[in-house]
Amino acid sequence: MSKYYRFISKEEYQNLIKNEKITNINNRPLFILPEFPTAYILPEELNYNLTIEELLTSNHPRKLDFTKEIFLSYMIGTVSYDYLIELDLKKKPSMANLGWYYNENNTELCLVEYCLDKYTIDDITAIYKGDFWDWQNIETLTPLQFLKLNKRYDFLMSQITDTNAKPSKELEIFRKWGGRATTNIAFKEWVICTIKFNKNKSVDELVLMIEQGKYFE
Repeated sequence: MSKYYRFISKEEYQNLIKNEKITNINNRPLFILPEFPTAYILPEELNYNLTIEELLTSNHPRKLDFTKEIFLSYMIGTVSYDYLIELDLKKKPSMANLGWYYNENNTELCLVEYCLDKYTIDDITAIYKGDFWDWQNIETLTPLQFLKLNKRYDFLMSQITDTNAKPSKELEIFRKWGGRATTNIAFKEWVICTIKFNKNKSVDELVLMIEQGKYFE
């Protein structure tokens, strides 16, 4: 598994929550950066006049301390930076691209970026919000996979009294437990995770585990 990062807009974040995935539009790749990007400060005249192969075999000095905490202070011209998402991908993307960003003193920041055609809510391990320019007041939001569990909880709650709902072990547990009207995300996560990670237990055992839980409004 390898970590990658991507700045996203509020619109992309909302679409991710709604659809649980983001797919490229009009064949435009979704650009991501690895945890420790290959970064160079190059003369301005090389802007878009260099291939990846030429760059990686050149003698130009690399910038070795380029991490997420300073991404935005160098990546001038980034279109959207409402959120920064952290992705954990099973495979290294096969497609790469050179990203060029204006830098001071007639130089350019050149980054080796990777390209995706899509990513899903399950690929995300963290999402950050705050002042990315100086990396201040950074808030790490609830990982999106737990928001997916939260949505599952709400769906099952809506099915409790539906006589036409598709039978499932989860729904049987919710009906026997009786459900609990709540807006507490931590409680919802705990209930669903109790079911999700104890699949070998019986319905009665899981209901008892939920009833003995200590999360309350």
